[in-house]
Amino acid sequence: MKKHILMMTGDWGIAYGKQNVFYEMLRGFSEHWDQVSVICPSNEKGEVIKIHGNVYLYPSGMSKTLHLDFLRHKGFSMKKAREIHKENPVDIMAAHVIPPLMANVKAAMQLSRELGVPYVAEVMHIPGHPEANNLMERVEKWTLARFIKKHGREIPHMRLINRFDTYDYVTGLGFPKEKILYIPAFYLDFELFKDVGKEHDPKKLVFCGRLEKNKGLDLLVEAMKKVKKEEPDVKLSVVGDGGEKKWLSSQLATCNLQQNVEIVGWLPTRDDVAKIYQESGALVMTSYNEGGPRVTLEAMACGALCISTRVGIMQEVVRDRENALFIDWNADDIAEKILWAVRNPDEAVKVAEEGRKSVQKFEYGKALEYYAKKYDEIS
Repeated sequence: MKKHILMMTGDWGIAYGKQNVFYEMLRGFSEHWDQVSVICPSNEKGEVIKIHGNVYLYPSGMSKTLHLDFLRHKGFSMKKAREIHKENPVDIMAAHVIPPLMANVKAAMQLSRELGVPYVAEVMHIPGHPEANNLMERVEKWTLARFIKKHGREIPHMRLINRFDTYDYVTGLGFPKEKILYIPAFYLDFELFKDVGKEHDPKKLVFCGRLEKNKGLDLLVEAMKKVKKEEPDVKLSVVGDGGEKKWLSSQLATCNLQQNVEIVGWLPTRDDVAKIYQESGALVMTSYNEGGPRVTLEAMACGALCISTRVGIMQEVVRDRENALFIDWNADDIAEKILWAVRNPDEAVKVAEEGRKSVQKFEYGKALEYYAKKYDEIS
């Protein structure tokens, strides 16, 4: 294999030195390529960053004031891609499809015609689907639908990471089924994410993920208010950071939940994340819409009970009440499922063990080898 792949991502954290999920994916993915070049959003510095030996990050240095970096990202991506290709010819491009501007995939479409390099449009998440939380998600969903209807026929390959709502949504817009690549984006390192035999505390819960509107933080707060009334000793650790952190902190103060819910932010290492899963009785995921979420699979691998809405990959993995619990977008239902897990720890452990078994198919090395192999076949 050993070729050069150019990736255009919407992941901003990696350019700030965060060893996040994308960072960890690139660690294994890079083993299958001579060079991986990644064009990413602005960190307002713009210097090239080298990681994993052969992965080069190219963030823009544009100012974030008035979202100038966001509005001008397509132009930056095209300019940088030409420079990268001139220095070391690119064999294939992967571009995240991110509404409302679609800067990455629009750049890839134009560059493909110009440079003769094939590309894959990667749909990792459909905003507002299956549930929208705000007006912006509805706008993003509409612009995505409009883009697929208009340009679907000219896109040579589209990667989807789950078989359920994303597949039905995209094909329902007329995108040809034969051009879809089903490549899950869930890579679990079972040397790290595993049940270590430690007793899971049924009154210790965890939420893990970006603190953004689509994560259903409003539902989480309302549910924890109800849980506190019934079981005042239940504790929830919120692992993550994002645009809604200030709002969440304010809500916890207003609702007098500071003793029950702690915002711990991003944990320093993956080992720390695994440890909190291994100690917690359950992970609660209240997302309105997701491509994954990956954290639910990580927690399941660590032996924690997964309590999740019906989003993304969860519809493929979960057998309700057999290996995890599904929840509705309703605070009463979320609280009810949490209280069941707290009050029935022996039954919850049995469900969690079935969950651990069911995620073994997402082994890190094999999943990334498959991902790289499919792209190599296209190039």
